[in-house]
Amino acid sequence: MTGSGVSESSNESSKQSSKSSSGVVVKFPERRKQQVTEELLNEKMDELDYLYEQLNRVHEILHTLELESSKLEKAYDEVFKRYVRDFFEDHEDMELRYFNYCSSSNLIEDEEGRLRIVFYED
Repeated sequence: MTGSGVSESSNESSKQSSKSSSGVVVKFPERRKQQVTEELLNEKMDELDYLYEQLNRVHEILHTLELESSKLEKAYDEVFKRYVRDFFEDHEDMELRYFNYCSSSNLIEDEEGRLRIVFYED
């Protein structure tokens, strides 16, 4: 004990620790480390929130584009069916690039070995 009547170990512990609001003794270096870690967590949460918002926007845009492309594919398919029916008895004479965009047809070989375009039923 020192001359003031307070033990050195008691003095030391009051210098190195502080009581939190819950009554738990937290040492100062640990409390600072906890604060720094919480700040880092908060920073990362903000960054994640931003990225999640961006992902939601991208998903909305993607969904809209998928709906638009689906409508356009159906319209393309209808025009393509008319094109094949009206202008090509022999499907081998048609440019394949037109076939590549049609989502409701298939190219098969008939009994005579000729390529034919077959349309799926809706």
